Amino acid sequence: MHRNEIDVRKLPQIPPTSVKFSQTRVMQHQKTIWGCLLFMAVTIAHSTAAESGRVEFSRDVLPILSDNCFQCHGPDPNKARQGELRLDDEADVKRQRDGYRVIDVDHPKASKLIERILATDDERMPP
Repeated sequence: MHRNEIDVRKLPQIPPTSVKFSQTRVMQHQKTIWGCLLFMAVTIAHSTAAESGRVEFSRDVLPILSDNCFQCHGPDPNKARQGELRLDDEADVKRQRDGYRVIDVDHPKASKLIERILATDDERMPP
């Protein structure tokens, strides 16, 4: 053994901790992380668009929605689509609804999608 190497066998053993997390608490953290990731992706896509001149829904946003939202809001009409919302249809996602847009490319923080992902009540998505 060299002078600078540490013999791990001589290190004190640290017993494993018995930290318990409730399933609800873990799920809340997972949803918060997904919400942050989606918000960052939309923000990055928006800033990348500012540099390149364009955000491409199919390249920048659709893959995230596909991975996280299509089970309830996807293209398959045979599955129970929730709230008559298709997140795979760019025109439907960006259209003006009753005073809001699901994704507002001009004002990402005002997007209903971001609001629902970051919600702390029953309105939170994904459920």
